[in-house]
Amino acid sequence: MSVYKIKKGTAIPSLRAVIKDSAGTPINLTGTTVTFRMRLASGPAGVYAVNRVMAFTTNGSDGSVEIFFTALETAVVGSYMGEFVINWAGSLQIVPNDDYAQIAIVETL
Repeated sequence: MSVYKIKKGTAIPSLRAVIKDSAGTPINLTGTTVTFRMRLASGPAGVYAVNRVMAFTTNGSDGSVEIFFTALETAVVGSYMGEFVINWAGSLQIVPNDDYAQIAIVETL
């Protein structure tokens, strides 16, 4: 996944991603609930800038999701790490499992 960039205090563009397993195969998300969380890359573990924001499944069978941020969630400039949490009827899977989604909130002029 490439670095997703958004300007400080804005909500557009949305973050679009295809959630894949460790082999690079899209995960079929049909029947699941997917949320997203992120924190500052330099921040402490467990202190989230965004936690459990609902990801909209745009095509469950091919792993496509979309996240819509609020201006408050993009208020602090910095480099962030993010991950998707898939809820399989009570069992959780965190993706990517070997790295993080990279998010950059950049200053406006």
